[in-house]
Formats: sequence, structure tokens, C-alpha cells
Amino acid sequence: VFANKSNSKGGPTDQQIRDILHRVEEDEGDQTKKTDIKVPKEDGDNSEPEEEKVPETQGKMEGETATEVQQKTTEVQQSQPAEKKEAPAEEETKVSKSKPKSGGKGEKKPKEKKEGEGQAEGEVKEKKSKYTTSKKPTFNPFETPDWKWICEFYGIEESKLKPYTIQLNEGDKNVYLISPAIKKFMECEPKEAVKKLSVGVKLFQRNKDKFNDNACPYRICQDAAYTVFPLLNDKRKIRVTAEFFKEAIKTKNVKFENVKDAEQLKRINDVSPGCVLLYVENDDNIKDFECIVALKFQASLTLMTSAELTESLLIKYVESNVA
Repeated sequence: VFANKSNSKGGPTDQQIRDILHRVEEDEGDQTKKTDIKVPKEDGDNSEPEEEKVPETQGKMEGETATEVQQKTTEVQQSQPAEKKEAPAEEETKVSKSKPKSGGKGEKKPKEKKEGEGQAEGEVKEKKSKYTTSKKPTFNPFETPDWKWICEFYGIEESKLKPYTIQLNEGDKNVYLISPAIKKFMECEPKEAVKKLSVGVKLFQRNKDKFNDNACPYRICQDAAYTVFPLLNDKRKIRVTAEFFKEAIKTKNVKFENVKDAEQLKRINDVSPGCVLLYVENDDNIKDFECIVALKFQASLTLMTSAELTESLLIKYVESNVA
């Protein structure tokens, strides 16, 4: 094109055309030098991003013009923010995947969960009541080879007492006395529709040790003293005076050497060691019938009454008489 114009009248000469092309190339090189691209750092620190300069030869490729170079730089700048946003996500993924090596110092081993731990929300752990036994009561009839011994020792007719004695579980140390109505009720309910925890009153309790070879291993409990008293003969009953009764509930242990009443001491000595029933009625200020359980030893008597019963008897017969 320029060659044709050079032949025409008044057109530029060849030297002028070369000068123009040289200037254009210099202008395009200056523009590529001034175009700076900011590239953020990938290490995630807060320092200012470094400026990366486009090499000078990028704009001097064959067939590229200044406009094309400008378009490429704009595309590079638009693509950089997306890479900046994706970089933290990649770092978080790397951090989550990296785990400390096992066996390092200061590391605690995870505790093993015991049974019952880690229960789901809403589940309630069952608590054992201290008022119920660990075994479910079966209410077995009290069958023992010692029945004959018990009847001979206390002077009881076996037919009047044995049918109404039970144990909560076989082999228990406690024996309970039930009424004929309760016995009939338990016999008529074989399916156990009613939940029974305890029935009757405690009649006998097996002793840990024997007093001697002739003493019965079962002693009468205070809870059933008034109930079983009419069923016993006079073998294990000792009538005491009001003075002796008050002294017994005050000390809970009476030594025979301190008993001044000879007749009272004779009645005590006539009974063999073991469980006895001390009773008093209509003597001094004791107008009602009172009966307590005691253990007779060779030289003393020890009451087998609870602290609550002893305190109530003291208030009723000792402290009130002093006032």
C-alpha cells in the first residue's frame, strides 16, 4: 500500500515509512512496560501483594497489536480474584486432613467409655432403690429341720405357728409371720398380678453365734413380741417387777450381781440362756401390759429393743414419774 503511495505524487518516501513503523513499535513496547499485574501471595499473610511485571517480549510477538495485549492483561486480572478466594479453602482442607502423629509427648489417650455412658438424649438411667432387695421376693414357706427345735425351745405348738410363717427368699435369716387372711390371698393369686414387696411381721431372726449347744439359733424379734406372746408357754417368759423393768430400759444391760430382789433373781436363773420375753403388768406406775425381748447370758441380760422403743418407754415410765 505504502509502495503504491510512494509512486504517487506528493506521497511519503521509503525512509519516512520506516521511521513511522519504528515509532509504532517503540510506542507498543512502552505500553507493555507500563502494564503491571498484581499477583496475591498464596501463603495467606497480610503483607501487600508484590507487583509482577509483564516481560517486554510479551507485546512483541508476531501478529499482536497493543489492543490484543491489553485484552489479555484484563483477562489475567479478572481471573486472579477467583484464585485468591479458592486458596483459603484449599488451605483449610490441608489443615483438616493433617493429624498429629500418635505417640507424641503430652498426648492423652481417649478414655474408654464404661457401660451406661454415652446414652442418647431422653434416656433415663434406672436407679436402684435402697429400700428394695436385689432379689425379687418369692415368699417361700419356712421349711427347716430346726422347726422341732424351735417349738421345744419356746414351747410353741407347731400346728399353730408353722403354716403362717414365710421367708422372702429361700435361705434368708428373717422369718415372717402372716395372718390367715394374707395366707389365703397369696394362695389365690398364682399369677402374681399384684406386686408384693413385703408382707407380715418379722417373727424370728437367725443368730450369728450360738450361746451354747442347747440354745435355739433363732431369736424372737421385738416386732412380733406382742403377737407371739400368747402362743408361748412359760418356758421363755420372765415376769419382772416395775423397778427391774425401769432399770433394764435405762441401762439396756442388767448384771445379775446388781439385782437386789432375791425372788426376781431366782425367776431369771430358772430360765436357760437364750432369747427370753420380759413382761410386766399393773405394777407401780406401769398399768399397761409391756413386753420386751432380751438375751439371757450367764451373768447378765441384754435388751434387744430399738433405740426409738427404748426412748419412748423411758419417757412414758421413767421421766414422767420423776416429774
